[in-house]
Amino acid sequence: MNRRTFLHLACASVTTTVVFPALSGLQANRTIFTITSMPRNGGLRLLRHMLSLTGKKQPTLLVVPTPLGDDARWIEFWQKTLGPQLDCDLEMLRTFGDSSSMKNYRNQILGADAIFVTGGNTLNALAIWKAHSIDVALREAWERGIVLGGESAGMICWFEQGLSDSRPEKLSVVDGLGFLPGSCTPHLNGGNGSRRAEYERFVTSGPLKSGYGCDDGTALVFEGTRFVEAVTVGDGGVYRFSSNDAERKGIKLPTRSI
Repeated sequence: MNRRTFLHLACASVTTTVVFPALSGLQANRTIFTITSMPRNGGLRLLRHMLSLTGKKQPTLLVVPTPLGDDARWIEFWQKTLGPQLDCDLEMLRTFGDSSSMKNYRNQILGADAIFVTGGNTLNALAIWKAHSIDVALREAWERGIVLGGESAGMICWFEQGLSDSRPEKLSVVDGLGFLPGSCTPHLNGGNGSRRAEYERFVTSGPLKSGYGCDDGTALVFEGTRFVEAVTVGDGGVYRFSSNDAERKGIKLPTRSI
C-alpha cells in the first residue's frame, strides 16, 4: 500500500541494529503535509487527514518537538489530550535531556508511518538536527515513503526557504531542509497584514524564492515535490507568490474543506 512522505529525525550512536526494507527500483510515494497552524476547532481534522495519507488504520505517529526545545508541557498535551483522540500509536522524538536514555533517532524515524514536527523555532531545530544527522535520517524517511508533516516551524523546515520569526525582533529568511522547492510562510493573515507584506516584499526583491503563503487553518499536500492540493478547516486562503507581475500580490489557489 502506498505511503506518503515527510520525515524527521537523526542518527545517534547506534547500540542496536535495525534492518529496514530496501527501496524497490521505483521510488516510494513521497508525501508531505504542511500545516500553517492548528486552530482550536479543526486541528484534529488536519491531523486525522495527515494520518489518513499513510493508508493505515492504526499508524505510528512520531512527533518531533525539537522546535519547542522538547517543552514538557507540549509533550504532555500531545500525550494526554491530542494522542488519545487520534487512531494512532503516538511516539516522541526527544533530543534534549539525558542522551544515554534516549532511543536511536534513525530507528525511531524509519520506524514511523508519519512524522509531525511541531511549531517553535525553525533555526534552532535545524541546527540540532544537523548536529545529530537527523536531517539525513529525515531525507531517508521521505524517500522510503513515510508521511512527513508539521505545523508552522514544522511547515517551513521542509522547504528550501521560509519567512520565519526564529531570529529576534523581526521576520527574516531561513533556509530549510530543501525537500520541497521554493519558499513558504505560515500565518499569512497574522500580524495585521504585516507578515503578508513582508513575504511579498522578500519574494519580489529576491531574498526569497517563489512560494506559498498560507493563512491559519490551512495545509498543503505534496507528492514528491509536486503540489497536489490545499485543504482548509476554516475560511483561510492559500496563495502563490512570485516576482512576476501576475503573482506579485499573491494568486489565491483553490482549497478543499475537510
